[in-house]
Amino acid sequence: MYQFCVVGIDMSVPAHPRYYAWEPTGHSDRTFSADEVDQKRALQRFGSSFSLSARHGRDVAQVTRWPDEALGHSVVHAHLLPDVDERGRPVLPQSCKFVPRNSTDLLGAMLLQWRRLYSRQATGIQPYKMLVLDGTGRFALHVQDDFPETEVMAIDDPQRLTRRVALKAHREHHHFPVEETILNREQSTLALADGSVAAVILPFVFHRICSGDETRFLALVREALRVAWDYVLVAEDMTASGMDEAALRRWKRLLQCEWSAPMLVEGELWRGPVSDHFLSESSASETTRRFFIVSAANAGVGGGHGKLAKAETSRSSRSEVTE
Repeated sequence: MYQFCVVGIDMSVPAHPRYYAWEPTGHSDRTFSADEVDQKRALQRFGSSFSLSARHGRDVAQVTRWPDEALGHSVVHAHLLPDVDERGRPVLPQSCKFVPRNSTDLLGAMLLQWRRLYSRQATGIQPYKMLVLDGTGRFALHVQDDFPETEVMAIDDPQRLTRRVALKAHREHHHFPVEETILNREQSTLALADGSVAAVILPFVFHRICSGDETRFLALVREALRVAWDYVLVAEDMTASGMDEAALRRWKRLLQCEWSAPMLVEGELWRGPVSDHFLSESSASETTRRFFIVSAANAGVGGGHGKLAKAETSRSSRSEVTE
């Protein structure tokens, strides 16, 4: 059982608004109708909330709760609630004080920056397909919900799934399919044609997919640029082994000077611990985290998407790493 906090309102159907409600773990966020919210508030006001009723055989201690509203560090009184965008959805910009509960919350600032670029570029383009490297389907489901006008596909390599039962449970809980025939983890390749999707999202893949190997990581970024015709989004923990400011400078030089893929946006993510960082295998709890959004429109020698030949990927990235 969870205690929910209303953090936004969905007015897409004006006659039937629904409230976005988050619970402390982020596993079971949902929406409630206006009638449901009014009913729960009435029950609590008269001291007969279902969570306090012994008749239902539930212990109050079993309810996962937010900090008490009477305390100074509660999400309400400490001004820690998420922001709300023009659609009424809860959002987590870089300036927001809400502490990320999981990887999805952590990547909120990147998605918000991405939405501003996407809204300017994608008008009238149908279909707009997005590829997300997410073996759980959990983050991909959030992206699909946040960008309902797009087609989102989650992919993973089945050979990587050492925790297959846990991932399968995630997928069944979140009801989002994961394609397992596109990504080849060992070769850092994507079995897709040049420019076959609009955007590719690579969240924390340096350790999770590439096992901390910078050559494989850069090869995967290059593959993403090959199959995307619009943007590639990357987020990483920067202080783990092999990930530092020097590495970031190498990536920038490689992207801009050799691959004609400039970084359009670069920013920082929450540095503190994240209790459910399900997309990361870096083992770093508190670390500098960065994201960048890269243009794939002219990627490749001579310009034009699709110019990044697979045969050259390993050689080019390896020479860059050993500079």
